[in-house]
Amino acid sequence: MTTTELTVLDPRTGDVVTQVATADANACDAAVDRAHSAFAHWSRTPAAERAESIRQAAAAVEAVAGELAEVNACETGKSREDSLGGRSRRHWHAQAIR
Repeated sequence: MTTTELTVLDPRTGDVVTQVATADANACDAAVDRAHSAFAHWSRTPAAERAESIRQAAAAVEAVAGELAEVNACETGKSREDSLGGRSRRHWHAQAIR
């Protein structure tokens, strides 16, 4: 696997936020294959169990929403408030599949 790094800049300041590894085509193909395998299991999981998993994931994201909003603001130039804008959708998705 060949990896390179991508530099993420804050568009507001031009400062380096972080560097992240990129994946080559083989790593991407392997990830897609794993996702396909996981989907077979997920699709056989009862809807109530899937909803609970999504609810737990939404709660975990909500617990660190402020931190994620700060990171998103630095990466995209959005305001912190705008970065927090999608919070209610996570809970809606968990409720929608019940």
